[in-house]
Amino acid sequence: MVQYFLRVMKKQQKSKFIVLFISFIMISSVFAVIFYGFQTNTSSLRYNNINFANENGVWHATIEGKRMTFDFHPLEVESIPLEEEALSLLQSPQIDFTYDVDNLYKTAIAEVEFALERSVPETFFTIGFTTVNAFNKPVFTCDTATETVPVLYALTGNETKIYAEGNCIILEGNNEDGFRRLKDRLVYSLLDVI
Repeated sequence: MVQYFLRVMKKQQKSKFIVLFISFIMISSVFAVIFYGFQTNTSSLRYNNINFANENGVWHATIEGKRMTFDFHPLEVESIPLEEEALSLLQSPQIDFTYDVDNLYKTAIAEVEFALERSVPETFFTIGFTTVNAFNKPVFTCDTATETVPVLYALTGNETKIYAEGNCIILEGNNEDGFRRLKDRLVYSLLDVI
């Protein structure tokens, strides 16, 4: 009987130890999340009297009363060539945006579209492609550009730059990252940050 009682006591002690150990792990995990899990990697950098905060690789700033998000800080994109003629064409109340339907960087180009529509609400953007397409989007090319409705053409090329040919604004990007840089360069210029 005594041996039975000793075995039961030993099992209970073992069970208590396991419960205490699991409790310790759970409580430690909660404290770890509270003290370390909610911290973000944040830095800030001013540009033209605007404070830009980088949170986990994304830049945020309040511009004209709106909180905006960018992939790049202005210092990282200010060197991208942007012709004055192209910038003046971007002041039009309506712009036709176009690119090749099979462009390799169409995801990044779609980000350009979205960013422009959000950042410049006073401009009406019509989205199309350079050829007849399965999406029934209109066809726009530099040949369809006019003084009143310029065309913004996202084109894959050897460089990353923004220039004008007649009434056509050309965004030339050499890779996906290049188009994202063009997006931020354009938006910063349209908002008079750069």
